[in-house]
Amino acid sequence: MPLLPRRLRRAKAELTIKAERKAPPDFSSGGVVHVGVFLLPGESFSIRRGWLELSLMTTHFSRTVLDGYHEHSNERVVKTVPLCGPTTARPGVKLSFCAELGLPPALPSDSRPSRLQWLARVRLEVDGCRELSAVHILHGVKPAANTEPVVDGRGFLPL
Repeated sequence: MPLLPRRLRRAKAELTIKAERKAPPDFSSGGVVHVGVFLLPGESFSIRRGWLELSLMTTHFSRTVLDGYHEHSNERVVKTVPLCGPTTARPGVKLSFCAELGLPPALPSDSRPSRLQWLARVRLEVDGCRELSAVHILHGVKPAANTEPVVDGRGFLPL
């Protein structure tokens, strides 16, 4: 199989995200999450810039008479933090970056049953290659257990 041109492929590297678990923040009323990003390159490449995003993934559920249940997901970037400037990654040399993500003081309210997830996403812009990225779920919030089903025009979703 022929090799792809360098600009169409990702750089060979392992990218991981770890969140501090010592003192978990209060995800419903603000707080700070300490995040570590680790890059272990498998080849040499230049990083133009890197950034860390805090996003909120909201998944709504609905039920239709004909099709059954449907999930509708929406991801909204809440905050972006610069992670690194121009740097060179060398094979076998582990790079690590640290950042703090401040959570907003309140969650958006919605009357529909939904699942909320806070995500940390790291993106590294690499010279001559596609962007490197990784995602880590910081916290998930499920619908309340003893709530009434929400009725829409097409049916209802029991919780």
